[in-house]
Amino acid sequence: MRAHEFPVTMNRDQQLALLNEIHERRNIVIEGKFSSTLTKADKSKAWQEIWLWCTARAYPFVRDDRNYTWVRDTVWAYFKREFKVRLSAGQYIE
Repeated sequence: MRAHEFPVTMNRDQQLALLNEIHERRNIVIEGKFSSTLTKADKSKAWQEIWLWCTARAYPFVRDDRNYTWVRDTVWAYFKREFKVRLSAGQYIE
C-alpha cells in the first residue's frame, strides 16, 4: 500500500457516512479520556457498534477475518492521517 492510499475501496458517500457515524460517537471514541465513567470497555463497545453499523450496510471492508479493531486501527487511522496531511497543506483553511 502506498503512503496515503485508502486501505479499501469505498465511494465518497460511504466514507462520509462512516465519518458521520464515528462523529456521532466522538465523545467516546475520539475525545473520551479513560476515567471512572469512561472505560476501555465503553470505547470498545462504541467501536463494535460502528462495526455493526458497517456490517449492516455491507461496507466493502467487512470480512469474516476482521472485526471492530480493523475499523479503529486501519480505517480511522487513515482518516486521521489524511486530515492531518491536508490540514498541514492548508487544504482545510479558508
